[in-house]
Amino acid sequence: MFSNGNRFANNPATIAGHAEVSVPLTNPSQSIPALSSLELNAAGRAERYSDRGFSNTAVPKLGLRWQPIDSQITFRASWGKGYRAPSLPELYQPQTTSIVFNIADPLRAGKLGSNANDTNTGQRQLVSGGNPNLSPEKSESWNYGILLQPKFLSGLSLSLDYYKIQERDRIGQPAAPAIVLANPTLFPGFVDRAAPTASDTANNLPGELIRTRTVTGNYGTAETSGLDLSAEYRFTTQRPGRFAARAAGSTIYHAIVRTRPDLASFETVATYEVTRTRGNASLAWNYQKAGVVFTADYLRGFADLAPSVARVKQQTIAGLQPSYDLLLVSKVTLGANNLFDRAPLRTASSTGYFLPRFLYVEVTKKF
Repeated sequence: MFSNGNRFANNPATIAGHAEVSVPLTNPSQSIPALSSLELNAAGRAERYSDRGFSNTAVPKLGLRWQPIDSQITFRASWGKGYRAPSLPELYQPQTTSIVFNIADPLRAGKLGSNANDTNTGQRQLVSGGNPNLSPEKSESWNYGILLQPKFLSGLSLSLDYYKIQERDRIGQPAAPAIVLANPTLFPGFVDRAAPTASDTANNLPGELIRTRTVTGNYGTAETSGLDLSAEYRFTTQRPGRFAARAAGSTIYHAIVRTRPDLASFETVATYEVTRTRGNASLAWNYQKAGVVFTADYLRGFADLAPSVARVKQQTIAGLQPSYDLLLVSKVTLGANNLFDRAPLRTASSTGYFLPRFLYVEVTKKF
């Protein structure tokens, strides 16, 4: 691996401010039918950058909260804009050249006059890293949800939220290397080839592939939509103690990326290591000084990162955390993540997923 270093900017600084106001439009004392409580929320965030070359920015957010009868049913909705400046690694991480395999040359592989180096066993150079010329990423989001807290079952809370996020000037790689190689006219300067040989010219082939560039940049748009669900139930008994059961899950309907206006958009859910559904649950018990928490985490299967053709299976792992309050400390917890030591998911990048069993001891003290 080779690198050409970029120096970090000296003493970059960001000044940010946030303001929020809530305006009650109705309240229960007014006894307005179907408008027990209606509240408008307005917020804004402003940022000023010292030396990154970004313009100062301000983004708004509006929300509405409606309880038609009382607190048993709450409807909520919000709209907002977002602005994300590139991080220091995205700007100044050194650009590196690595040697990779498993990427076929779509303009040569399998064609008359090609050779073994053009297949997915060939050796390639891949250039990646930061880009000091990045622009901020902008977004717009919509959220709609409902919260249920029925009086007939005290301690129960149910919520359901739908979200949609649109991004532009997306910060990331231009496209998967296979897409870059298959569309050289759409990605000028991203692919370097050797000069065509006489055989290449005779067979109407471009020169052999030398390197592909996937340096971080502002590439196109992205749209994500999905659903978040959660449930919680708490109750207390005289002898067994206090119990709390929680469950949460999320499903992604779409995660559509378009790296250029003249390229087709492509769905990334359930492929490229983007799982469609994940969830977690816990059951907690406390009695006097003792407590136990049992957890479970679920990940739905998905297609592995291209160009691999493997499929990662779904997986559920468990955790256990017994605890006890001692005299000199507030609490001692013995924990086990991945309690039954399920084998970790094997993926092309092997990052961001469950790890082997991990045991730990945690001691906390309150003053």
